[in-house]
Amino acid sequence: MFSVIITCFNESAYIEDCVESVLEQTASHLIDEIIIVDDGSTDESHSVIEGLLDRGRTITSVYTENRGLPSARNAGILRSRGPWVAFLDGDDMWHPQKLSEQAAAIRDDPDVALVYTDGYWFGDALKTTRLAARSYGPKDKNALARYYLYDAPIVPSGVVLSKACLEHVGLFDETLINAQDTDLWIRVMAEFPVLHVQKPLFYRRRHLKSLSANFRKKERYKLIVAERHAGKHGVPRRLLRAKRARISFSTLKSALLQREYGVAAAAYFRALATAPWHTTRLSMVTAWKAFMREVLRATIP
Repeated sequence: MFSVIITCFNESAYIEDCVESVLEQTASHLIDEIIIVDDGSTDESHSVIEGLLDRGRTITSVYTENRGLPSARNAGILRSRGPWVAFLDGDDMWHPQKLSEQAAAIRDDPDVALVYTDGYWFGDALKTTRLAARSYGPKDKNALARYYLYDAPIVPSGVVLSKACLEHVGLFDETLINAQDTDLWIRVMAEFPVLHVQKPLFYRRRHLKSLSANFRKKERYKLIVAERHAGKHGVPRRLLRAKRARISFSTLKSALLQREYGVAAAAYFRALATAPWHTTRLSMVTAWKAFMREVLRATIP
C-alpha cells in the first residue's frame, strides 16, 4: 500500500533513528518499500544508509546529485511502486501508529487523496511541543480558500498521498527552494478531498541553527506561491493582501524565536503596510513587542 520515501542530506546522525521509526510501525505489513534518497550528502550519510540496507528486503537507496528537497522527493516518487507515498525527512521520526491511523482513515473514506496528521516539535534541547495543524476534510467546501489563507501547517513527514492524485496534479516544483510543499498541497486541494487525522503521529526535528536561516528568502518563496495560485484560482485582491500579511507575520514569529528583533520589526511593518486591518487582527500585541524590544536594545547601553 505505502511506498515510504525518506529524503536525506547530511543527516548521518539521525537517519538510523528515522528508518527505525518506520520499521517499528504497527502497520509494517502495509509498507511495500522504503526508499532512502541521499541528496548528495557530504557527511557519513552514505555509509550509514548502506548499513541500513540489510535491515529488510524492502529498503533500497538512491543517490542523487544535490539538487534540493523537492528534487529528492520527486526522485523517490518516480521510483516508487505503491499506490500511496508517505514522506519522511531524514531527521524526523514517526509514531508507531502513524501509518495504521492513516490507513484506517483511507479505508473509511476511499475518495481522499491526501491524509495528514498533527505532530510534535522536538530537538536541540528544545521542549517537545505539539505541532497542531488546522483541520480540513472532504466535506469542507471552503478547504482550498481556508488553506490558502491560513496554511495548516501540513508537514510532509505527516502526509500520505495518492499516486493517482500526483499523476493528475504533478510532482513537487523543483524551482521552489522553499514552500514547494504548500504549492503541491494547494494543487491537490483544488482537485481532490483531503483528510486530517487529529493525532500527533510524527516528530519534526527543529534545529536551532535552521531557525536563523534567511528569513527573507523563505518569505519570498512563500509570496511566489501565493501570487501563483491567486492568479490560477481567482483569489480576490483583499484575500491576497491578507495572505501577504500573514506571510510577513510568519517571518516575524520565526525571527522572534531567534531574538532577531530587527528582522521581526521589519516584517511587522511589511505586514502592516500590506493589510493593516488583517495585521491588527493577527496580533498587535505580539508584533508591538517585537518592535519595542528592538527599540530598547538600540537605545539602552
